[in-house]
Parts: sequence; C-alpha cells; structure tokens
Amino acid sequence: FFLMIRRPPRSTQSRSSAASDVYKRQPLYHPTSQLKQGSIRLWVEIFPESDSKKCREILDIQPKPKQDYELRCVVWECQEVPIMDIEETVDIYVSGTLSDGQKQKTDVHYRSQTGVGSFNWRFVFPIQLPLKPHTISFQIWDKDIASKNDYIGEVTFQFEEEARLAFNNDVSVKIAVSYTHLR
Repeated sequence: FFLMIRRPPRSTQSRSSAASDVYKRQPLYHPTSQLKQGSIRLWVEIFPESDSKKCREILDIQPKPKQDYELRCVVWECQEVPIMDIEETVDIYVSGTLSDGQKQKTDVHYRSQTGVGSFNWRFVFPIQLPLKPHTISFQIWDKDIASKNDYIGEVTFQFEEEARLAFNNDVSVKIAVSYTHLR
C-alpha cells in the first residue's frame, strides 16, 4: 500500500459535508517543544499498489544535496596601511578566514614605507553549498620577527546572495569588490 497526499477531487456535495468526510487536520509539533507549531489540513488516501500507476508522477521535494564549490578571492594590493615598526616601515600580509574556520594567508610584503603592499595573491577555499553563514573576513597584519605579529584591521564580506545564486542555478558568480576601508 502507498500513502499519498493530494488535493481532493471536486465534489458535487455540499462543501461542509464533503470537507468533514475527506479532510484531516493534524497539529504540527517540533521535537524540541511541547507547544503546537501550527496545523496542516490534508486529504489522505490509502489504495493498493496496482492502482498507483493511475496516479500522476510523484514529485521529489527533497532539498538539493550539498555540492562542492570553490570560493576564489584575489588580493591585489593594500593601500594606506599604517606604519607599525620603529624603522618607519610595515611588513604587510593579509589573512583570509571563511565562516567555517578555513584560513589562508598571503606572502609578506616586507618593509613598505608608504603603506602600500602589492600581492596578486589568490585564495582558493573549497566549500560546500549551501553554507551558512556566508562570510569571509580579511585581516591585515604586520609581520614581526622578534615579537607577536601586529593586527592592523579587518573587513568582512557577506556573500549569501551570490552563494544562493550559484547553488540554485549551478553557475559561477563573480563578486567585484574594490578598495574597502578596514575597521
């Protein structure tokens, strides 16, 4: 036997008597709560498997399975980075951290006297979509040899809309971001 949920056929009977005979109303509960979370009104039929061929094709309503993607980010340069060292220089590198904890960093642009660092560095993060939350943070650091590296600033980008577009349509999506001031 199959259990099938579908709309009831149009009836010539009065609405109230037909509705009471064919519709079921069931409360909805969440496993973590005792409170009713609404109700569902439906039509239920049970019939032999031999009659199932007469029915329309059953729609698959399962969510789309997770898929592998790559998030690619290119860091070209940094500007207006504050001088951090006593020699009036800054040794700049950028780290990128994805919301799931993956972290990568660029090479170091040593001894910048103007606060400019040129990289042309590509981060490639393997990700699975759908992913929540959809953020990537970039931090600028001053590399130090004899002490801890100095944190300079950070910016976070959300890419939820772009991730949804890529996942739902199986396409690549480009996100153009120009210079952004750090917090």
